[in-house]
Amino acid sequence: MSSCTTGPVLDTLRSFFASAGFPAQLCSDNGPPFDSHEYSFFCSANNIRALFSPPRHPASNGLGEICVGTCKKGLRKLIIQKRQLKDKFTLPQLLSSFLLHYRNTPSTATGQSPASLWLAFTPRTQLSFLNPNLPEPKSTKLSSVPFREGEKVHVRLSAKGPVVTGIVARHLSCTRYLVTIGGMQKEVSLNQLSLPPLRPNSPSSSPEESAVLPPVESESDTPRRSVRLRRPVPRLDL
Repeated sequence: MSSCTTGPVLDTLRSFFASAGFPAQLCSDNGPPFDSHEYSFFCSANNIRALFSPPRHPASNGLGEICVGTCKKGLRKLIIQKRQLKDKFTLPQLLSSFLLHYRNTPSTATGQSPASLWLAFTPRTQLSFLNPNLPEPKSTKLSSVPFREGEKVHVRLSAKGPVVTGIVARHLSCTRYLVTIGGMQKEVSLNQLSLPPLRPNSPSSSPEESAVLPPVESESDTPRRSVRLRRPVPRLDL
């Protein structure tokens, strides 16, 4: 935050509450941003009970003070480490790196990390790559792949462009494919692909599939006439 006035503080709180929801209680010190009419109106409008620590007694808000001290200590260690390695860094980069490790470290009180308690799943970190026994998150892949590798498909590269023929080279994700078109490989989306229509005498269609198809009945060239009874229109004779 570039400023600690009431406006930027409330903007930061709104940004956090947009994803975490409104708390029942909000404890703070007696600083000027929290002692303003705008802050009290914001808490009352969102049904938040504003609590304040006694003046000149930061120990009453011990959890907040411990969190601030832990962040300062972690940032100080990261700055010393980066300066020893002569790496370029910025303060937002170091803060993001510290918060990533801090929020994914299990607590001795709960046995779980703050991120897993908040998100209801364990986020992937660099430490996750070293332990292959960790359960994988639920995959969003489709149960069956619509297009297989080596299959002939029709590709529409643009909304108004022509349809070209290609060969599926690789299945990248649930909605992305690598298709070979004219000797060149292009990455396309699932909604750009379609199977070519099967012809009756096409070798790709099996005899079993052609036997299942119902026979096509030939329609007569004579036009069909309606069987509805036509009644004369009543007219008014003058």
